[in-house]
Amino acid sequence: LNLVRECPLFADKIDSTSKTLGKTSAHLFLTNQVRGMVKALLVGDSAMADDIFEAKAKELLGSSEDPRYKSEFAKFQRFIEVVTEYNPLLEEIASLPSGTPRMRIEEARGEGWICLTATGLQIMGKIGHELFRDGHADWQSVAKQLAEIDWARDTDTWQGNIIRAGKIATQRAPVRVA
Repeated sequence: LNLVRECPLFADKIDSTSKTLGKTSAHLFLTNQVRGMVKALLVGDSAMADDIFEAKAKELLGSSEDPRYKSEFAKFQRFIEVVTEYNPLLEEIASLPSGTPRMRIEEARGEGWICLTATGLQIMGKIGHELFRDGHADWQSVAKQLAEIDWARDTDTWQGNIIRAGKIATQRAPVRVA
């Protein structure tokens, strides 16, 4: 929830009450989808059961006052900000004011951008996890390269891994391959 409040991409654009995101929604993601990204960032597995994740998060981070929590939060926040800053679509969405301009979210979602899906968030989170886990000193340059990926659903990048028979696969294996 702190990332939702603090990251311009998510701030005031997350639906915390619905179970699904309608095609005409002006919200960018559901809280649960952002939680999946956080799971991927922290432990590398967005599909980890909530109770197991809660225990692991507490073990790794302690409380919100713990220096470990503050350090990881700052790192995750900066990762999301870098990815947003260098991805023109995410940067545009992050800067949208409330009201009618947020209809752009619905329009962009309809264009089929993978980075605007829960699966896209999971991919970004998994990449972030691997960068942090492996101690890449240049993680920011790799995060910037995420903007160079063509996130359009119909590009060859996604075919055969997360796009199968025209549908987005959300299972662990396709996300790992992507």
